[in-house]
Amino acid sequence: GTEIGEEQIKAIRTVSIPIVVVDNAMFGENIDSVVMDNAEITRCAMKYLYDRGFRSIGYFKSSVPISNFTERDRAYKSTLDALNLSASEVVSLTPTLTGAYEDMKKYLKSNGTLPEAVFAVNDTIAIGAMKAIIEFGVRVPEDVSIIGVDDIPYSSVCHPSISTIRISRKLLGVYAVQLMRGR
Repeated sequence: GTEIGEEQIKAIRTVSIPIVVVDNAMFGENIDSVVMDNAEITRCAMKYLYDRGFRSIGYFKSSVPISNFTERDRAYKSTLDALNLSASEVVSLTPTLTGAYEDMKKYLKSNGTLPEAVFAVNDTIAIGAMKAIIEFGVRVPEDVSIIGVDDIPYSSVCHPSISTIRISRKLLGVYAVQLMRGR
């Protein structure tokens, strides 16, 4: 349910069987859902960087509005406030490997400024951006550290591998089935 739009919500409202949406909080709807805590994920990632001494923490966000990413956007800002940090570079990137790569190349050519650490809204954006950053001559993690979200398989096999927050898709599924069964 990550990218459910209004048309799908209208269709869901008409169904009389039990429905559980996974990966979208369905705010304002009378629809059961199982979601990850995007605010806590963001706080954990940023605290991880903060605890390692980073005080300039940028943000690679999605240029496409997706509910989970919007929640992470808000949490990035509130976590900066909680840690008493100033906003650093926020870069909007297309949420695909090649899109993030191409967008980051454009950003670096026009600006070239990077913070000492970055929270990326997901691993796909982190990996695409990292490829462009390395090609630009910036060392990862020596010059800029990056942490993403999702723990996709590419996060451990790209070079260098990225730090990431693991989301238990299996556990989301278990909770969804339990909710469907009324437990």
